[in-house]
Amino acid sequence: MKLGKRWAIQSAVFTILATTTLVLVVNFQLHRYAVQAAEEKARMILQEKQAVITYVIKDLRPGLFKLIKEHGVSESYFEPSWMSAGYMNRVIMDYFNNSAFSDYYYKNAAVNARSPANEADQYERAFLEKTRNNPEISSWSDIVTFEGKPFFIYMQPNSSKFSTNCMRCHSVPENAPAEMIALYGNERSFHKKMGDVSSVLSLRIPLASVYASISSLTFFLSILICAILGILFFVQWFFVKKSFIAPIKKITAKSSAIANDERLLGEQISITGNDELAEMACAFSHMSQKLAMSKDNLEVIVDERTRQLSESRDLAQKYLNISGVMFAALNRSGEITLLNRKGCDILKLTEEEALGLNWFDHFIPKPMVDEIKEVFYQLMEGETTAVEFHENPVVNRSGNERLIAFHNTLLKGNSGEIIGLLWAGEDVTEERLVEKEKANLEEQLRHSHKMEAIGTLAGGIAHDFNNILAVILGYADMAKGSLPASSPAREQIEHVVTAGNRAKELVKHSLAFSRKESQKRGPVLIHLIVNEALKLLRASIPATIEIRQNIDPSCGTILAEPTQIHQILLNLCTNAAQAMDEEGGVLQVDLSSVNLGSKDLLEEPGLKSGPYVHLSVSDTGMGIAPQHLARIFDPYFTTKDVGKGSGMGLAVVIGIIKSHDGMITVTSNPGDGTVFNLYFPAIPGTTKKESIHTLPLPTGNERILVVDDDEEIVLMTARILNNLGYQTTPETDSLKALELFSSQPDSFDLVITDQTMPGITGDQLAKKLMRIRPNLPIILCTGYSSRMNTAKADFMGISAFLMKPVNSAQYAATIRQLLEK
Repeated sequence: MKLGKRWAIQSAVFTILATTTLVLVVNFQLHRYAVQAAEEKARMILQEKQAVITYVIKDLRPGLFKLIKEHGVSESYFEPSWMSAGYMNRVIMDYFNNSAFSDYYYKNAAVNARSPANEADQYERAFLEKTRNNPEISSWSDIVTFEGKPFFIYMQPNSSKFSTNCMRCHSVPENAPAEMIALYGNERSFHKKMGDVSSVLSLRIPLASVYASISSLTFFLSILICAILGILFFVQWFFVKKSFIAPIKKITAKSSAIANDERLLGEQISITGNDELAEMACAFSHMSQKLAMSKDNLEVIVDERTRQLSESRDLAQKYLNISGVMFAALNRSGEITLLNRKGCDILKLTEEEALGLNWFDHFIPKPMVDEIKEVFYQLMEGETTAVEFHENPVVNRSGNERLIAFHNTLLKGNSGEIIGLLWAGEDVTEERLVEKEKANLEEQLRHSHKMEAIGTLAGGIAHDFNNILAVILGYADMAKGSLPASSPAREQIEHVVTAGNRAKELVKHSLAFSRKESQKRGPVLIHLIVNEALKLLRASIPATIEIRQNIDPSCGTILAEPTQIHQILLNLCTNAAQAMDEEGGVLQVDLSSVNLGSKDLLEEPGLKSGPYVHLSVSDTGMGIAPQHLARIFDPYFTTKDVGKGSGMGLAVVIGIIKSHDGMITVTSNPGDGTVFNLYFPAIPGTTKKESIHTLPLPTGNERILVVDDDEEIVLMTARILNNLGYQTTPETDSLKALELFSSQPDSFDLVITDQTMPGITGDQLAKKLMRIRPNLPIILCTGYSSRMNTAKADFMGISAFLMKPVNSAQYAATIRQLLEK
């Protein structure tokens, strides 16, 4: 806003405020004076009325009473109306209200007054209540509105109070004159108390006309003041414009001209006079001359400095270009202001193409743009500190991502403000890929060690568990043999033996999984394995998951290892259950026979057309994302949380299927569940269950040395052999057993020994025994041993190798076979 206009506005505002303030002050004082005058008038009128009432009560009425009494006037002559002080007051009130002051309001008011005309209104009642509670109150005034008009109200208590004489007419109706009761009734103005104020004198003076006069006077005064101040304003405006604003405009115009055209530097301004404006014009002219001289000198300096900066920049750019790392700088907007040759090579563009481009919009992966931008702008505002080193991916013009290790520093101006960011970046893409591959190999090595440890643990558990099973099955077998065929207990014992044999098979599966014991492939009725696996799964899968199965018992036979088929089903069903873990669902397992033609095997050209057994495992879980579906069979690939999966389950599954000349397919959509379809080649014929005939066990009476460090097993084995007729010598210490045999080698016809024992192991004991008696029949038993198997035992010359637990039939058949050779 220009100076003249600002001065005019400020002066106008000042004039309005000054006028308004003065008028308000005058108006307030006039209203105050009017109220003071009304109060003085009211006080004077009421004092006069009070004087009249006092005269009537104290002088006139006592004289009349005395005159009546002296002349013996009868009481029937007594007239209550003109003898009553209230009556006197009411007459005065009527005369006053009908006088020239008819617009005034005068009243001698009382509560429950004898005449309704004297009845107090709300203001008068309130004042009477105050005087009753505080007799020292002499008056009360206020400005109130009646019928929309202002009045000044003034009240003071009547000087007369209820006395003894008053009580005749104001105590109770029974004491009052009959004429008074006949005139006023027996309800109004009775039951008064001596000493109470009898009434209040109330006066209301109208203020409407006075206020109207004040408003007219105030309006006239406002017009007069505005006129005077307006004349003064225009006079002052003419003087200010001529003496102050015009010279300033002249200096401003010359300054603008010089700012727009440097060739005008050196021109002067002439303003006459000896005031500050003339001094300002002189100083401006001197400054103009100095600036003209400085401009010429500055142009020479700038040209020289520009030349030096250009040389320095070219030299710095050479240093940056020979560096093996990326150098770049950004301004506060994120635009590239510097980029060396290495940076151009990484981003696949020239320096000219890169300069001015926004770094975040062109070279940061889209998902990371907003986050990195936010951090950059916080850096520019000083709200956070720069991270000296970090790694982030960048996208070059070809669309390829490169991983860059950044070293950052803030760029600051001469006054310390942040003007940008400078960094050196090294392309570490290949290094991180090598490190990742190395980490993967290390993880695979750790997993291999873990699996080795699991195998060792499984072997140890198998050894101890087999010993326990040996005792259970041994005693159960003996108990069954001692019971008649018709005994109910015999059937119960048979259930115990069946459960023990199932546990024995589970141990074999555990050893096969830990790679500690191999199983040969053979014809397998796969539906039996599937049924058995689903029984085991039901106990480990949450009850919120329903297992449905459609198993065709006539689906066919496959050539397989039962344990591996069992493992496939457990892996697939466990994965399906985990996919439905949160909300539950349905696990469906189907088994049927199909014929696959060449069209069905296009993706597996190595497989032959013909009959296949089709195993399907499906779930109603969350499904598999499309980007993960192609990688689910990769080793160590998993989308599960840490601790919930190793990423090896499906890799093992596809490995087993391929080794069985089979095929696997998978279909899945997010939210619709997943279906795995497995195909195994069917083979002709079926497996037949061997018929079980209950035949007497072969017996004998030879002498047998039984060696095992587990006392329960030694005693159980000895009892089995004793029941078969053999003479047994049990021994739990392998060293003592060797010593016993050495002392009487011909006292034993056969030796049964455990493999894993303290002191010397079973195979070592067998060697020592065969040195003493080369043709001694020896049976080596073990629940698990990493050192011993059937082939090794045969190579050492050991007569027989049995896996615990061994039942009575196995012992009987093997012993007779060895002794009868």
